Amino acid sequence: MEQNAHRALSIALAVGKEALLRLFSYVVARDYGFAPNPFYGICSLATCKPGIRKAGSVGDWVVGTGSKKNKRGGYLVFAMRITETATFNDYWQDQRFQCKKPNLRGSKKQAFGDNIYFRGGGCQVSGSSVTLITVTGMVCQISTI
Repeated sequence: MEQNAHRALSIALAVGKEALLRLFSYVVARDYGFAPNPFYGICSLATCKPGIRKAGSVGDWVVGTGSKKNKRGGYLVFAMRITETATFNDYWQDQRFQCKKPNLRGSKKQAFGDNIYFRGGGCQVSGSSVTLITVTGMVCQISTI
């Protein structure tokens, strides 16, 4: 099971043809606050878990559990209800999420920012960190804490 720990599990509880709840679950191998990023009053999932980020919609739930390898099996690390989705470009440019861009000269909380992707050509250096680039249309999930 640990080998499949990084695969997202999607469960839909349905009545008739309409889903009442969609729950995505994954094992959090390392909990540094990068994925998900729970800081600044907003829990965001903008890195890792592309299956969840692609399939998740407003109203769905995402839960993360601890890994057996780190002796945290059976522990709930986080639970978030998706209240908003954004493209990487929108997330990158939105003023609300500027604080989630990594600052390697700041605190640990600032260093583990997840606002690292945008669509474009080339590599942009922002502050003291190099910004990685994606050319996919993937989105990030956002949940207000």
